[in-house]
Amino acid sequence: AAKAMEDLHVQEEKQDNASDGQMSKSAMKKLAAKEAKAQKKAERAGKRGQQAQLITQPPEDDPVKERYGDTGLIQSQTVSGRTWDRIETLDAKSDGKEVMLRCRLQTSRGKGKSAFLVLRQGCSTVQAVLFVDDVNVSKTMVKYATQIPKESVLDVGGVVSVPEAAIQSCSQSEVEIAVNSIRCVSRADPLPFELSDAVRPESVTEEEAETGTQFARVNQDTRLDNRF
Repeated sequence: AAKAMEDLHVQEEKQDNASDGQMSKSAMKKLAAKEAKAQKKAERAGKRGQQAQLITQPPEDDPVKERYGDTGLIQSQTVSGRTWDRIETLDAKSDGKEVMLRCRLQTSRGKGKSAFLVLRQGCSTVQAVLFVDDVNVSKTMVKYATQIPKESVLDVGGVVSVPEAAIQSCSQSEVEIAVNSIRCVSRADPLPFELSDAVRPESVTEEEAETGTQFARVNQDTRLDNRF
């Protein structure tokens, strides 16, 4: 009887070992599949990281590479001879006029092969638009424009046009600028808060009441912590 019991335990142990071996192979297959999946995910993330890489200069093969990119330090070594235009003077009578603006970037928004910027001089603002045509504007140029930090100093060239509908968000609502060149003169550091949030009143706005959405506000402590 004792011999029979011993043989039974040995047989059970062999079955367990065989079962463990099968589980091990299955686990190895799952692990290999998991590693392959993780590798593909890392490769995709790497490609996205490369695509999202900050653009400061155009690639050599860009057909409009002369039309955009960060400028170097001027250090008063040269005189450009350029004549700068004032945003506040632009109106419907400026339609078709070629302009060159030294301004700040107030806001930017990219959408597919287009970008919409709001440029500011003092209290005057105007909308600037970029549409990919590979003649004046390339896809990389649009990406470059949308990556520029807000409040950066820009040199923007373009042609004034009269849009079908007034640009209500800008002081120069009658016109917009079709950009054909854009260069960042000085990149701004990231802001601790959005200026649009800082100027928002403490009371509930009409838009908030209608939509039921609460917008961000900047409290006094945050303002005092970020004084210059």
